[in-house]
Amino acid sequence: MIKHPSRWSVVVLNQDAKVTRRFVVLSSQDVRPVFNCVECVSYKGSTPYPDVEIEADGTLFTNKSLVRTGYIYTLPKENIEAILGTIKDQNIMRKIVAGVHVFLPKP
Repeated sequence: MIKHPSRWSVVVLNQDAKVTRRFVVLSSQDVRPVFNCVECVSYKGSTPYPDVEIEADGTLFTNKSLVRTGYIYTLPKENIEAILGTIKDQNIMRKIVAGVHVFLPKP
C-alpha cells in the first residue's frame, strides 16, 4: 500500500461510495495517516473561478480535467490506489494555491 504521496502528486483513490477518482495532493502530512487534497473531475466545457483547467498530457491526465479548488478533503492514505506522478507546471501550481485560498477561512 502506498503511504506517502508528496505535495502535487496526482493520486487515484478508491472510494467505496464512488468509482475511483483523481486528487491533487496539497500536503502529504506524513506524520498522520491522512493527506490533504483537492479533487479532479472531467472538464465539461466551462471553468468557474477559481477552478483550474489542466490540459490532457497523456500521463497524469488522459483527458482535459478541472481541479475543483473548493473541494478540499482530508483523506486516508490507505485509500490510495496509485500515484500517477507529480504536477510540475508552476503556473498550474500557483492557480491551485490561489484557488484554495479563496475557500480558506479569513482571519
